[in-house]
Amino acid sequence: MTGQRLSPEFPHICERALGYLSRDAQGGLRVAGRDAEELLAEFGSPLMVFLPDRVEDNVRSVSEAFGSRFPDVSVHYAVKCCYYDPVVRAALRAEAGIEVMSNLELQIAELTGCAPERLVINGLGRDEAYVQRGVRAAGSLHVLDTWDDFTAVARGATNAQQMVDVAVRVVPQMPGDLDNAMPLDSKLGNDAGSGEFWRLCDAVAEHPWLTLRGLHGHQFTRASSPADYGRFLAGLAAVACEAVTRKNLRFDVIDIGGGFDTRSKLEANGTPLSAFADVAAKELAAIPYPFRLIVEPGRYVAADAAVGLTRVRARKERKGFTWQVVDLATNTLIPVPGAEYIPISVRSSEGEVKTSRLGDGTCAPSVICNDISLPETVAGTPLAILHCGAYTTVFAHIWGPRPPVVLALRDNEDPEVLTDPRAFSEAARAVYGYELDLGPDHSP
Repeated sequence: MTGQRLSPEFPHICERALGYLSRDAQGGLRVAGRDAEELLAEFGSPLMVFLPDRVEDNVRSVSEAFGSRFPDVSVHYAVKCCYYDPVVRAALRAEAGIEVMSNLELQIAELTGCAPERLVINGLGRDEAYVQRGVRAAGSLHVLDTWDDFTAVARGATNAQQMVDVAVRVVPQMPGDLDNAMPLDSKLGNDAGSGEFWRLCDAVAEHPWLTLRGLHGHQFTRASSPADYGRFLAGLAAVACEAVTRKNLRFDVIDIGGGFDTRSKLEANGTPLSAFADVAAKELAAIPYPFRLIVEPGRYVAADAAVGLTRVRARKERKGFTWQVVDLATNTLIPVPGAEYIPISVRSSEGEVKTSRLGDGTCAPSVICNDISLPETVAGTPLAILHCGAYTTVFAHIWGPRPPVVLALRDNEDPEVLTDPRAFSEAARAVYGYELDLGPDHSP
């Protein structure tokens, strides 16, 4: 949820960056070759459309950006961003591995055909089922963040008589005011300066069923500043160099995590992913031995690989702007800090442009998008919302507004329905005990 007024040109720049969007001769929006209004008429509002081809392209852009600067790069899609089968399989088709943080996600990786050696297994406070499943995935890389998880994985490896490859997560020495960096005292990572990180490395290295393979660092969410990202990587490289001088320890794998902002947003702001790859190459060159680089993009892969379609339900004039009340609501477009769900016109964008804010019909003060320029609307006007593919359907829950129909759509192919309000109705019956009609709206 952006807290500042976006440039009037910013949505149009994002739209032009998305190859699956186009306009017909009358200015109407098309999504992967399909008329957006026809999709709304067929499937109802609200509607979420995932674009697996864009997922593939986003993964390949990561491989190309870092692969042109490092000799050995492995890209792993952070599956927590979006669980839908066509999205995960699209990432795998683009030769990504998968990063997981729970037993549920590890099962998704297995069911979609991810090879064990292409798995990075993350997460804090692992239960026994997750540990056992992970240990059975021979060749996967287990990232350890706490002593309790070291104990659990070590016990699981011993009981299974299975060697397990391990990386240890570190918070390197770096400034505390980096743009979009996680706080230095977060639950994630081990402070390199406190000694805890080194003791955890020693424990892994000394265990007969664990092999210390990697150094893991992930410190950003929605990273948009290559300069600040470089300061973090300089600290990570310093840890790797200290491991050589302090313990004669070399890491086969340097895992820099993900945390990049949405691809089309970065490109609209003139900061392509290659700028982050450049600073990575510069700062990690200080490591005095060859290694395999792991990158774990999530939002960058999924966020702009979906477009939401919705209708304006009502409007409300306030001081200098118009509230647009839409039915693709905050049970899907979760207004987490920093999220930017960018609305664009489905119809021709001609007409008087006004400053708008997007909200939903709930009696809660949540905002989908703050001040943005949109052509004047009436009740029923369709809108498309960009950047809504990451975390939205994973975090979505049943409350208040009707849930969306969710589609997968490839160029000039028939849509594939992934879920619909009937499925949510069944979930509501199972969870709450009610028989609810949550069907979509087909009004013109």
